Amino acid sequence: MRDFDAWGVGTQIGWEGFKIGGAYNDNGNSQIETAERKVKSWNVGIAYQADDWGVATQYQKVDLPGRNINIYAVGAEYEITEGLTFGPEVIIFDDEDRQVGDGYVALATINLEF
Repeated sequence: MRDFDAWGVGTQIGWEGFKIGGAYNDNGNSQIETAERKVKSWNVGIAYQADDWGVATQYQKVDLPGRNINIYAVGAEYEITEGLTFGPEVIIFDDEDRQVGDGYVALATINLEF
């Protein structure tokens, strides 16, 4: 059994409904999220929240040995009533590995908090 050697750091600042943040992750030899070792990633995002609605966008770069993945995301959220929100999101990924290729994920969430 090996020691867990992944680490990451991130920050977020906000002002008047705007938030901007970013993070860096180094998975070392831990094989988190993939069977490959020495995976590193960083991301940056910006969001705006006003009353009952909000929007956000993010970019993430994943560096794997021998290939890179670029991930782009945009989403929104609307509070239907207190404790009930709806949010559509689209995520586009660009993978240099031809066997994996490029693609997208579109989803919608409904969150109930009580």
